[in-house]
Formats: sequence, C-alpha cells, structure tokens
Amino acid sequence: ECLSLLKERNWMAEIIGEGYMREEATTLVHKLGLNDRIHFPGNLSKEELNKHYAACTVVVIPSIVPESFGLVGIEAMSFGKPVVAFDSGGIREWLIHNETGFLVRRGDARELSDRIFQLLEDPSLAKTMGFKGQQRVNELYRIEIHVIRLLTVYEEATKSKTKILN
Repeated sequence: ECLSLLKERNWMAEIIGEGYMREEATTLVHKLGLNDRIHFPGNLSKEELNKHYAACTVVVIPSIVPESFGLVGIEAMSFGKPVVAFDSGGIREWLIHNETGFLVRRGDARELSDRIFQLLEDPSLAKTMGFKGQQRVNELYRIEIHVIRLLTVYEEATKSKTKILN
C-alpha cells in the first residue's frame, strides 16, 4: 500500500523471503497495478541476499509484528543502508530515528511512503544514515562484541549464583 503512494516516482522493490502472507501480498501488488515494479524473489542464499543488500538504496521493514529484535535491520546497516521501519517490537533498540534511518508510527502507510521517498530523493541523506548505521553495527553488533557481552553476562550470573549458595 505504501509503495502505491509512490507510483509517480522511479523505483523498484523486492520483497525477499517467504511467508504465509505471500499470496495475499502478490494479489495486492496486482490489484494496485505494481507488478512491473515489485518482485518476489523468495528465499535467497546468503550470497544472493548480500548482493541485494549491496545494490539497494534503502531497506524497508514494514512489519507490524512486535519482533523482539529483528536481524534484517542489522544486516542492512552492516551494508551501509538506511532503514525505514514501523516502530514495532524491538526495532527501536537498534534503529536510531533520524540518524540510522526512520522509525514510523506502526501501520502508517503514508508516513512510511514519505520517509522512503525522502531517502530516494536525497541520496546524500541516505548515504549519511547508512554510514551511521554501519558505524553502529561495527561498534555494537559485531560477533566479537556479542561474544564478549555473552561471556560477561555468564560470568556475572555464575558469581551471583556463588554468592547465593554461600
């Protein structure tokens, strides 16, 4: 629905992955007359997915399901791509509004469309946000950092258990 609001602009979109709503989404794309602009490549290998991240301008996460964290945004930011997402679930833990992308009021297709348009029309802003997102991933979400945090939590938990038992 949000992409139908951008009909007059030059863009292409790919909805990657599979899910129980794919048939409904495909039907909606046809109904809105967007079949020549929106493609459904399905599930992709890691290598193919990386090519799509590298080639895109912006990654949109229109999920209204309150996921606990969501890896797609982190992956997008690791490729230096800005993210536009509904403010749902744990997305605000990693997406910084107006810095690494845009958080949009959950379910607001018009605002989602406006923010996508903003990034498509302002490549400099998209690049700046993408760069800041990439920096954020490098500072907070690299595997080495994640492992250190897990070990720290584990050590603290075992110390607490020892204190309780003594």
